[in-house]
Amino acid sequence: VVGDIHGQLPDLLHILDESGMPSATNKYVFNGDFVDRGPHGVEVICILLALNAAMPDWVVLNRGNHEDHAICCVYGFQRECKEKYRNDLIFGMFVEVFRYIPLVTVVNDQLFIIHGGLFHDEDVEIAVLDEIDRTDYVPKPAVPYPLVLQGLDAEGQRREYLKQLQRDALWSDPQPQNGNAPNPRGAGVVFGPDVTRRFL
Repeated sequence: VVGDIHGQLPDLLHILDESGMPSATNKYVFNGDFVDRGPHGVEVICILLALNAAMPDWVVLNRGNHEDHAICCVYGFQRECKEKYRNDLIFGMFVEVFRYIPLVTVVNDQLFIIHGGLFHDEDVEIAVLDEIDRTDYVPKPAVPYPLVLQGLDAEGQRREYLKQLQRDALWSDPQPQNGNAPNPRGAGVVFGPDVTRRFL
């Protein structure tokens, strides 16, 4: 499991050199944050997408919180694409692809791999995560959750609930204290070891 390459091409090449190329006995989950911050996000994401396309059973990609239009505009990937391609077309194509990358990988019904962390609803089950419309996402809604639920019918509330689960999946962080609380970063929650134990 490899996380947070953040445009560092030498790191990706070192990992593949040291750990070996993907194979039936050497599988990889790249767990988000492929771009931003580092100077080679384009090269990193192209290599990862090519590996995933060529070896889908051996290379899996999970989405991270940096695989988002708004975040990429702030942390450098948009600027990198514009410098390398002289327009925003390629950047727009990348962020469209990002919207379809899965949020979670489950390995052998034993490992739960997610970029951010657990959820505001401690009773969520993995099957519910399959209902999330990954393409309908904003990191920080105009009206915060759960206030956004007021006045919505049951279907609207379910949509907003699933959107919040996606924010949790991408932004939540562990904490040493039990319980969960709003994340100071403004999206997701912070969750304690008791929440993790119950989820597992």
